[in-house]
Amino acid sequence: MFRMITANDKNMANGMRNMSRTPLSEEEIAFVKSEINALGADEDVFVFNDERHILLSTCYNFYEDKVYVTRNVFPDDKYGSTHPRDLMSVRAVLAHEYFGHRTYRDEYIADTEHGYDYHTTPVWQDECRASITAAKLAQNLSQRDISYLVQD
Repeated sequence: MFRMITANDKNMANGMRNMSRTPLSEEEIAFVKSEINALGADEDVFVFNDERHILLSTCYNFYEDKVYVTRNVFPDDKYGSTHPRDLMSVRAVLAHEYFGHRTYRDEYIADTEHGYDYHTTPVWQDECRASITAAKLAQNLSQRDISYLVQD
């Protein structure tokens, strides 16, 4: 008899990283800030433990020009996933949001003039573009992280 294998069977985060949704500690925030500085990014763009985002993923808000950092900035260490998104470092995730998405802020803003669901670049292509752009523009990424960004 054939049985479909699910994500639970595989014990993987499947690109969702650390989703425990607990606030970042002061030590963790200090570490993330050191990674922001290593990238040469503007620390003032990053917001930690925001109540509106704590249950969500780390993301770029183009309206506010802010990167909201949550627990999933850290790699999956629970399930042993082999997905590039689960494995990339904090630095690579920050680069994806800051250099990858932030680079296209004007496009995102212009798209809103056509409606909420309008996207000049389809969402899945935008995610690919953000990772590739981050791999090209961010400084101090390891070769492994560049590889994970391109694979993502």
